[in-house]
Amino acid sequence: MAAVLVIRFFAPVYTREADLLRAAMLYASAVLTEYFDPALFAIGGMVSGRTLKHLLAAFAIYQLVPMLRARRPISGTSPCIPGTPRSRGCPRLSPMAGNRAQQLPLCAIAMIVGL
Repeated sequence: MAAVLVIRFFAPVYTREADLLRAAMLYASAVLTEYFDPALFAIGGMVSGRTLKHLLAAFAIYQLVPMLRARRPISGTSPCIPGTPRSRGCPRLSPMAGNRAQQLPLCAIAMIVGL
């Protein structure tokens, strides 16, 4: 869920952003197939929701491999890397109970999920 929010609210730095959304949708459908496991097994009696979950989750990861190979930086953008001149414009979370040392730059979250 957090990855989808980061994809939605941050401007893309690399091409092929649609592949990330496709992988997220496949993973969400994998979670749903596990939730509806008994109903899916009752329909055919051969394949359970858990089996479908593993297949869909694997296919979601498979969507990311070609994306990582083929993506290119979008001109005029750069990742929000702490310590670089560009990082001064990175958005920050609101202060947590007055303790400013615990603020985490949102761009660091974007780096963690690979955007």
